Amino acid sequence: MLPAVVVLTITVGRDGQLLDVQVQRSRDQGASEVALASLRRSGPLPPPDGLGPRHAGLTTFSETFLFGERYRYQIRTLAAAQRAGL
Repeated sequence: MLPAVVVLTITVGRDGQLLDVQVQRSRDQGASEVALASLRRSGPLPPPDGLGPRHAGLTTFSETFLFGERYRYQIRTLAAAQRAGL
């Protein structure tokens, strides 16, 4: 059972700089704050080649944060790779 799920909409420039991040879905304000803070600390991101459609050099995509106890989280797109030991 996951106590919280947060979906963020993320916009990055072609150089990987975080330009905008919005909470798309969440029912837990604390989890939202942890996800937003984590993403803001992580930049710059790798260049976003192939992540989604580009508009004026920007790429916008969504990422899902799956929260367990005490706001420990797992990024959904990395879960399968981590289970496989990659």
